[in-house]
Amino acid sequence: MTRARCFPLLVVALLLLPLVAFASERTENLVSIKSGIIAPLGADDPVSRVFTVGGRLVALGSAFTWMLDEDRKAWKQNSWRPADSVLAVAGDDTRTFLLLGTEPGSALARVEIVSLDVDTLVASKLPALPVSLTSAKAAVLGTALYIAGLDGGGKPQLLAIDPSAVESHWIDHGGWPGDGGAITSVVGQNSAVFVTQEGAAAGGDRMLRWKADEGWSERAALP
Repeated sequence: MTRARCFPLLVVALLLLPLVAFASERTENLVSIKSGIIAPLGADDPVSRVFTVGGRLVALGSAFTWMLDEDRKAWKQNSWRPADSVLAVAGDDTRTFLLLGTEPGSALARVEIVSLDVDTLVASKLPALPVSLTSAKAAVLGTALYIAGLDGGGKPQLLAIDPSAVESHWIDHGGWPGDGGAITSVVGQNSAVFVTQEGAAAGGDRMLRWKADEGWSERAALP
C-alpha cells in the first residue's frame, strides 16, 4: 500500500489522538467527532503534518503543501510553505497557530498564525518569545494561545498570548512543581489548561491543570 493510499487513515489517526489523553477528566468528549471519507492525496509526497486552516484541511508534504478543496473531493498544491520545521500545531474554528523550530525536535524559535485568503495560505509572526522552550505543545483557550514547554534548565513553563489584544504580548504564568519528562499534550477546556508530561518509567504520564484563579493542581495520572 502506497503512502498516498494510506493518507485517509493517517488523517483520521492524527485527528483522534488528542482526544485520548483527557478522557478520564470528564465524562463527555472534549470535541464532537464526525466521520467521513477523505480523498486520497494522489501523489507520492510523504506527509509529515495535517491540520486545518479556516475549515480547510492542509497537509504538509516533504516537497509541497496540499489543501483539500471545498468539496472535499481533491487535493490541490498551495504555494505557501512554513519557513521552518513545524514542531506543533494548535487552533480553533477560526485560527491556526504553528510552533516553529529550525529542525524536528529543536527548541521553539517562533510562533506564526496561519489564515486563509480565498485559496491562499498566509502566515504572520507573533511577538518574539520571552524564553526559549523545548518539548513545546500548545492549545487555544478563549481568545488566547497557551504554550507549555521546558526552559533551558528543564524547568516547566506556561506562556500565553492574546493575538486579538491591542497590545499583544506574552504572559508568563509560571510552571508546575515536580519533575518529569517531555510535554506530551496540551488542551484548553472549561476555563482550564491541561498538560500531560512524561512521568517515571514505571508509571503513566502526569496530568496537570492550570486555572487563572487557582494556579496549578495535580490530576490523576494517565495509565
